[in-house]
Amino acid sequence: MKDTLRYVAIVLLCLTLFLPTLPAGAYVLKSGHILQLMAASLGKSKHLSIHQRLVVFDPLAENGKVILPETVHYSFPSKFRSDINAETIHRIHIADRRTALTVIDRRITSETGNRFDRYKDLLLLRSRSLLEQWLGDMGIDTGISSLGRFNETLALIIGAQYPDESVSQLWVDKATFRPLRWIVKTEEPLVREFEIRYLQWQAIGADWYPWKVEFYENQMLVRQITVEQVAAEKTIAREMFDIAALKQQFAGTNDSQVPEDDTPVNEVQDTIDSFKKRFE
Repeated sequence: MKDTLRYVAIVLLCLTLFLPTLPAGAYVLKSGHILQLMAASLGKSKHLSIHQRLVVFDPLAENGKVILPETVHYSFPSKFRSDINAETIHRIHIADRRTALTVIDRRITSETGNRFDRYKDLLLLRSRSLLEQWLGDMGIDTGISSLGRFNETLALIIGAQYPDESVSQLWVDKATFRPLRWIVKTEEPLVREFEIRYLQWQAIGADWYPWKVEFYENQMLVRQITVEQVAAEKTIAREMFDIAALKQQFAGTNDSQVPEDDTPVNEVQDTIDSFKKRFE
């Protein structure tokens, strides 16, 4: 009898050690349910104001990086504004649902924003329906969900069957239902994969916000946001998010109207202009 029990114990130990930690047959929540729980996990504040530092890794810069102060405002579930005021660049970016505007040094440079601005979407769209629509627009297949592991964190994956990372997908922390990774596959020749990681989540009253956001191109860290202060606000002036007013204020200043002979006067200016283009 003792030998039998010993044999059973050994078998159970072997099964525990050698069977996959993520069995293929394990039940996984559907994407809609995951998104509903994710939206609820972020909180219920109407507005947030955030002070943060944006680090741009640049081998040509001193110490290999440029650090910029940035102020961000959210008005849930659709309005967002970012302001960067630094010696090298002054940038305003406003987004409201499917419309956006970017102004750099008093010049309209974009009416869509760039892929780095997209990190805010997962934090801003606090409803299942908005998130499902957003996933579809981003080319993520909501008909697929699976269970995976990122470092030591178990995650629910929307858009791919773990461990497949060949398609665009969203990773959500299984324990907290907060966003963890967003992987974007592109057809660009230079940047075939773009990834955003949402890290170091902290509670702000009844809300949660990531105090570190990392951006990767082809698995190389190229930018990082480090939050310094987050405050829940009772209200934020609507004028802060008025895209039409901002567009009117800077009408006639878009890049297409820059004279063809308006070339950089020296290599320093050329470097500054090249740096600014990364934010358009």
